[in-house]
Amino acid sequence: MAQAVLNQEAIALNEFQRRMSFTGSQIPVGSLGHPVIPFFATCPPGQMVNVWTSIAPHPLAPAPSMYVSVPQKLYQPSSRQYPDRYIILFTQNGVMGVNGADAYSNRMDDLDFADDLVFVEMSGSRPSCRIEPSFGRRYSHQFYVKRSGKPITRKELAKRIAEEVKRYLQEEPFGDNPIPINHVLILGVTKTSNGSVQPEIAVLTTMPSVSQLAVPAGNYMGAPFPPGNQLGSAMLVPSLFQWIPAA
Repeated sequence: MAQAVLNQEAIALNEFQRRMSFTGSQIPVGSLGHPVIPFFATCPPGQMVNVWTSIAPHPLAPAPSMYVSVPQKLYQPSSRQYPDRYIILFTQNGVMGVNGADAYSNRMDDLDFADDLVFVEMSGSRPSCRIEPSFGRRYSHQFYVKRSGKPITRKELAKRIAEEVKRYLQEEPFGDNPIPINHVLILGVTKTSNGSVQPEIAVLTTMPSVSQLAVPAGNYMGAPFPPGNQLGSAMLVPSLFQWIPAA
């Protein structure tokens, strides 16, 4: 199982998943509108999706944003699974996720562990950033994770991933009407091979505030999902939002 790296320490993937909470609400893909076109291009508009939120670190913390996770196919360099896969989290004041526009503009003063060095063990300096939505267009583009042979920081990684996501959103067939990157939440990055990384992303949605939703206590990842063969019944596995049909 993949590991997640937080402040230089590996944690189990389910610890990452526990940072997310199902709000109890589902909405059809078609209601999400223009911001999800690249990620859900081939998904039926009536398909229901779960609305998630990141878990606030304490009761008095501001309510985190709500979002729809982007299901992705996990990139594998060959038929054999890469054994050293792990995840780098992006959290701000304990809340998982950084807005794409903030990361792109380097507005991340509250990014946790911002100065930690990342991908220290990578032999190359330019891995491929791969975005592979289950219902959208695939993307691969090389980017730098080292400067003059030295690893970049977590904050620099968040900015460079945001640059890649923006590039993806501005490419054809969406170039005439590019998706604003402020609709995207970047949750983390999975190292899928020694030469590839895969952003874990979500699309922000306009919903009632979390306090207005009925969220059962402990209704986090691993709790029962609503019945039916729905996109909302996906299990979060590496890629964190890989689509697995409900049983």
